[in-house]
Amino acid sequence: MMSPKKLFKELFDCIRKDERAIRSALCLFHCRFTWMLLAVVVANAPSAIAADCKSDPTDSYECQEPIAAETTRGIALGSGLRSSAISSSALAYNAAALPLGGLYHIEGNLDYQASNEVVGLGAVVVDSVTSKLAAGISFRGFISSADTDDENRRDFDGIDVYLGLGYPLGEAVSIGIAGRYNNFWRSDVLIEDELEVFSETQDDTLAKGLNLDAAFRIVPAQNLQFALLAYNVVYDKRDAPYVPVMVGGSFSFNLDKYATLGVDGLADVVSFESVQFLLGAGGEYFVSGVVPLRLGYRFDTGRKGHDVTAGIGYTDRHFGVDLSLRQRIVGGDETRLMAALRFYVY
Repeated sequence: MMSPKKLFKELFDCIRKDERAIRSALCLFHCRFTWMLLAVVVANAPSAIAADCKSDPTDSYECQEPIAAETTRGIALGSGLRSSAISSSALAYNAAALPLGGLYHIEGNLDYQASNEVVGLGAVVVDSVTSKLAAGISFRGFISSADTDDENRRDFDGIDVYLGLGYPLGEAVSIGIAGRYNNFWRSDVLIEDELEVFSETQDDTLAKGLNLDAAFRIVPAQNLQFALLAYNVVYDKRDAPYVPVMVGGSFSFNLDKYATLGVDGLADVVSFESVQFLLGAGGEYFVSGVVPLRLGYRFDTGRKGHDVTAGIGYTDRHFGVDLSLRQRIVGGDETRLMAALRFYVY
């Protein structure tokens, strides 16, 4: 396997020798950067992983969905339409897209997961105008609505912090990286000794620590966008399936100034007995340029779950508001609602 030093040297030599060649997807294969990244991640994933999804992937209590960053746009578009993400969606899904948009944006959001009895509150700041190196930071806090002594319940408490950076290597290529700190737990889990002499409560940690996402974005032709993505690459078997290693890509096509279609495909390489996929497709249309209408579909091969998604909003040069829904129609009854309010500083 090529050493990391030689791999990065080949990548930057490719960029320096012929920037226009990067517009072609062939440059991805020539540079071999993305494929080597995916190979390293998969090769380093242990074959024996202590994940709840291995016992019964279709049991939503045993196989909790990943606690991943989401946005109203992403919720409404299947699995995110990640290659065309900008602003807060870029921070959540595709840090390589952070330089797009040319805006300074502040957002607050509310995330209600009905089936998990969890409410999330978040704040996001994204700046893609101050310098060529775009940056974003987000903070989310989760609060469960009730405490019980059921160790199999799906509700959780916790915090999730993202810091993302994106840099354009040219007009058609950009790279991004996002650092993540998370701490998720279930509070007041009842513990009894074998003789039932006493009982006590304690916090049950689900996932905790630092992690890293990486992204590579390319525009090979006008109106076409590709993204290659890796999430939670610092693997810790204790965190799966809540913070799983996932790799994959996204493709989107702009039909015109106001309409976008796309597909996403992500592979979960740690949570199940074999690699499983999160697949999605979605479409977005801006009515009169200010009212986004969004529809999507998502399929989780590991959990055998099918979801329909939808969203609506309003946006202009000063502020925007969005409301989104994800509803499972096969493989469970999970419902997720998300609302966001954003202001454009400049």
